[in-house]
Amino acid sequence: MKRLISLFVAAVILTGCSVITPSQPTQFYVLNTAEASLTSGRKIVVPDSLQLGVGPIQIPGYVDRPQIVTLGQGNRLNVADLDHWAEPVQDNVERILVTNISKLISSRQVFSYPATFQPNPESLQVSVEISEMIQTETGLARLTASWNIKRIRDNGLVRRQAESFEKQTVQGDYGSYSEGMSDLFGQLSLKVVQSLMEAGS
Repeated sequence: MKRLISLFVAAVILTGCSVITPSQPTQFYVLNTAEASLTSGRKIVVPDSLQLGVGPIQIPGYVDRPQIVTLGQGNRLNVADLDHWAEPVQDNVERILVTNISKLISSRQVFSYPATFQPNPESLQVSVEISEMIQTETGLARLTASWNIKRIRDNGLVRRQAESFEKQTVQGDYGSYSEGMSDLFGQLSLKVVQSLMEAGS
């Protein structure tokens, strides 16, 4: 009798081990360049001699990871185990800012800074510090940034500015969040270019 019971228990254990539930796949998201509606008809004319270096870009430490981080109640940060950024956030943010600003000015006058070439004496640099980049517990996407415009030749400060941007997205929907944040970076790019023109006026 004991032998039969042992065989039955062993069979149950083996059956349980053989049932493997499929794991959920990891979802990947990117920040995209601004929609054409933001840059269309907003081409800003700057002197042909002007070159604009964009960088360095600083992002908050809590964002600098593969997992998407959102804000929960009581200032708790929620880290999504299965929802990741498709590339390092720092690289993604730098690329879309350079691309957005290029669309607003001219691709031949905008480059990532530091550069692999020697900019001309009239070149300017825009360094950007992102202090907030998150979705709140209510689904509100928030982006807060400050930036400095400097002369590359002598590092002289031309202008400093800071702005905050918000857009309602679907709470817990990371696709909605990435689209909303992409739009906010488009608005930031436009503000940077506008401040550039105000600095030169």
